[in-house]
Amino acid sequence: MRAFWWIGAILILGLLQGACREGASTRSSDAVGTPLQGLGPALAEDETLEEALDRAWLLVTLGELEQAVRLSTEAIERHPDSAEAYTLRGTAQAELGEHDSALKDFDKALDIDGNYTRARVERGRVYELTGEQESAAKDWEEAIACLSEAVETDPNDACVYDSRGHAYLTRGDYHLAIPDFTEALKRDPQDVYALHARARAYSYSGNYKRAIQDLTAALDIDPNDATLYMDRGSTHILNADFKSAVQDYSEALDLVPELADAYYGRGLAYAQQGAYEKAIRDLDRALELAPGHVEALILRGTVHCECRRYAKAVDDLSAAIELDPNNAGAYYDRGRTYSAQKEWEEARQDWGMAAELDPDGECGEYARQGLEWLSQGHPPAERRRRPRQRLWPQF
Repeated sequence: MRAFWWIGAILILGLLQGACREGASTRSSDAVGTPLQGLGPALAEDETLEEALDRAWLLVTLGELEQAVRLSTEAIERHPDSAEAYTLRGTAQAELGEHDSALKDFDKALDIDGNYTRARVERGRVYELTGEQESAAKDWEEAIACLSEAVETDPNDACVYDSRGHAYLTRGDYHLAIPDFTEALKRDPQDVYALHARARAYSYSGNYKRAIQDLTAALDIDPNDATLYMDRGSTHILNADFKSAVQDYSEALDLVPELADAYYGRGLAYAQQGAYEKAIRDLDRALELAPGHVEALILRGTVHCECRRYAKAVDDLSAAIELDPNNAGAYYDRGRTYSAQKEWEEARQDWGMAAELDPDGECGEYARQGLEWLSQGHPPAERRRRPRQRLWPQF
């Protein structure tokens, strides 16, 4: 089987938001198996704020971001003094790319409760995404300092270790996050959040075996959580165990049949095994559920290219570029599709864009190699990229 290649992060669901988060109770895992249309976004008449926010966090973890925004907005209208409601809405808006709105919500949350560290951590993440590194560092430092004081005050509180571990994880200090989640698990061995979060830290560190062990332990505690299957499936992909990845994504879809990212992940695993028609079927379904899923468009276009359906490949990759004009991978992959048809000038233009957009990355390097070959009058050599080592979007 030929090695399969694509661009972009492996897009799967974020870590559990509801378990042991600040100011909230552990959510019921039974909700994970509920069809998405049964989760909201309407706020029930007799629903408490805690219940509504648990449901909204679940919508965030399932990728139903617009529903999460609507539900948290209703919660804010009923409870305008809830720092968590503003933080939740800001988190969903950040994932939607609405950074200005997200920052306003995090600011409001901190106006309500200046010690609400979750809002500070999430605001730091948005600052980082928008290039405001100094502001990001300041928010993370303040959140970690506050949580460190809390650890000293009550060293037996597992949730404080969870929260500080989350702050370290968001900042990229995986070697510091892992010990905090381990401390949380010493105090509460059934802490699914800590197992899930530590798995993420291990995966970012390249320790896929330990990540899979933690996710498996979490599933032993909570076998009805689709996000755990999703994340273990993604880890299996990074560990090149594509058969196990297919099994885990299928388990997730049994629990929540409308998960676009599960279809995308399973399609990716099928593509890696050379099962291209199965991959296309899953990617078609992913795009039915989420028409703006850029990575699904790129992957489907690449599969079409592998199958020599070049016109369809160009259509998908062009659609991805229209949705995300700064996606270097889409340009590189479309350039390779043009190259396969010996359309050298089009390939040259796309590889030039890829090199410009990703000057220091793997994609840019391959694009420059392709351009060098073209400048020498030779067809470019095959260059197949690996997925970036990323499991979850920041949350």
